[in-house]
Amino acid sequence: MAVLNKDNRLWLLVNGKRKSIRLNKLVQGSDSRKRRRELANVVRLIGDLEAAHLAGSTPDLAVVSQVRETDWLERKCVELGLIEAREVTTVEELFDLFVETKKLSWKSNTLYKWDSVTRKHIVDGLGQEKRIKDLTRSDADMLHLKLKTSSSKRTGKTLSPAHISKLMANARSLFKFAVDSELIARNIFDHIKRGSEQKPEERCFEVSKELIETIIDAAPSAEWRLLIAIWRWMGARKTEPLELKVTDIHHDANYTTINISDAKRQDDYGKPVVRKVPVFSEMESYLLDVLETLNEGSVWLFPSLRKHGRSIDKPFKDIIKKAGHEPWPAICNNIRATRANEIERIYG
Repeated sequence: MAVLNKDNRLWLLVNGKRKSIRLNKLVQGSDSRKRRRELANVVRLIGDLEAAHLAGSTPDLAVVSQVRETDWLERKCVELGLIEAREVTTVEELFDLFVETKKLSWKSNTLYKWDSVTRKHIVDGLGQEKRIKDLTRSDADMLHLKLKTSSSKRTGKTLSPAHISKLMANARSLFKFAVDSELIARNIFDHIKRGSEQKPEERCFEVSKELIETIIDAAPSAEWRLLIAIWRWMGARKTEPLELKVTDIHHDANYTTINISDAKRQDDYGKPVVRKVPVFSEMESYLLDVLETLNEGSVWLFPSLRKHGRSIDKPFKDIIKKAGHEPWPAICNNIRATRANEIERIYG
């Protein structure tokens, strides 16, 4: 019977020998109650597997399924002989294993793109039931050609060269994982060079200072005026300002800065990297206007706009039209790119 001692070391009997698993480092949990629940669940799962192993019976499929949901736990149970190593022979099985292994470290948007767009084009393109050991570079070339004539389900347009390049890079990562896992001997996509992923010229647009000022003038509230100013002069990504708290603003004797949590990059502990960005003179008045409207004890800098989340660009398009302009392609990306080019020209 599996027994957990006070040091969070789990002892069990496998093939007549006592084995142990250290759980204090493996099971993560920020609060003690969550940690205790996770520990209890792991002890239960391993206890069920140990009982089946000692009885010489097949472990319960539901238990095995739960174990396989956690990468480190699955590896440990395979190592101890409590469950069989997962058999991966087809393209779909490889894709499922790759996503299962990576999903805990991915952002939700990355997981969505892999599990929908990449799955559709790569798995269906190669063939769900195709054996990965039977695939050759010729199959990779055929998929590459097929993508050049494929259309987007959302827009109905032919896939752009940048989109195709990204899909091929994902396919190369998928089969590199298979090589690293010793499922196949070589990566069939390693000969296909990554193409350009730059935006087409017709999707590039410079958002001038004069243009953005007319749009700010048409904005319906102080929060909107500040949000647009932060996008334009601080180069923030679309949703980054919505996560700003009042405490992220720091006043110094010489200038004011805002700590912006990066929506893309994380540190070694999995937390967002924080960028310390100066408040440029062009946006100081908009920041002061918002701070004056907030109630004492307010937490969020944009309390009324946070509800829009990733869809914040939709009402922004209405403001652009209200100002008498047509929304440009990749709205927030082009605002950010314009500011990046400005900073490079001014400061080198």
